[in-house]
Amino acid sequence: MDLMPENISNIKPSNAENYPQRIIQAETIAYCIALAINDCKNEPKKPYKTILIDVYLKELSNIDTMQKVGYEHSRYNVLKREAMNEFTGRFNIYAIKAGVSSIIELSLA
Repeated sequence: MDLMPENISNIKPSNAENYPQRIIQAETIAYCIALAINDCKNEPKKPYKTILIDVYLKELSNIDTMQKVGYEHSRYNVLKREAMNEFTGRFNIYAIKAGVSSIIELSLA
C-alpha cells in the first residue's frame, strides 16, 4: 500500500550514508514504481491507473477490477495489457532518471 499514489510523498528514497547500497537501490526502484503508476492515464476509455492499482497494489481480482472499470472480459484484457505497457515505458524513464536502469529495465509485452 506504500506505493499508492496518495502515499507517494512518504516513500522518497533515502540517501543516508549509513544505509547499504542495495537498500537505497531497492527504495529507489520502489519510488520509480510509484511514480510510474501515478503517471499512468486514468480516463474512462483508458483506466490504466485504476487497473494497475486495483490488481497489483490492492490485489483485487481481475473480475472485480473488470466490473469496476465497466468493461467486458476481452476489452478488459486489452486495457490491462495497455496499462502494463504504459507502466513499463514510464517506469523505464524514471529508472533512467534515478540512475537504476542498469539494475532493472522492464520490456514491453
